[in-house]
Amino acid sequence: MAESAVIAPPLQPMTPPQPMAENATEAPPQPMAPPQQMAENATAAPPPQPMAENATAAPPPQPMVENATVVVVVPPPPPDSTTTFLCLILAFFLPPLGVFLKYKCEIEFWICLILTFLAYAPGIIYAVWVIVK
Repeated sequence: MAESAVIAPPLQPMTPPQPMAENATEAPPQPMAPPQQMAENATAAPPPQPMAENATAAPPPQPMVENATVVVVVPPPPPDSTTTFLCLILAFFLPPLGVFLKYKCEIEFWICLILTFLAYAPGIIYAVWVIVK
């Protein structure tokens, strides 16, 4: 079966628009027609009729899939060495924050907070010791 090729005609260069002659004038805009009035014997659309008593309403929508299983993918926690390294870095700047990331609000956090308030250096030493142990 032979395929036929369609060849488009060559494109013609566009010519710039010609200027209007000096004696030519534009046509004045035409006024719009006034809106037409509704005929006197015309009536509006009839009001909607109430539903008959024997008619039934549409059934409620059914779920598309029954007993569907939803799978939630939770990313794994960072490796323990990464968490420990991050906590140690934070322990040098804000000792209670480094301990909080590892132990949350357990007793280690509160001891570190009190030591940091009393003197900064004991807070750092305790935070490093608790995080490494």
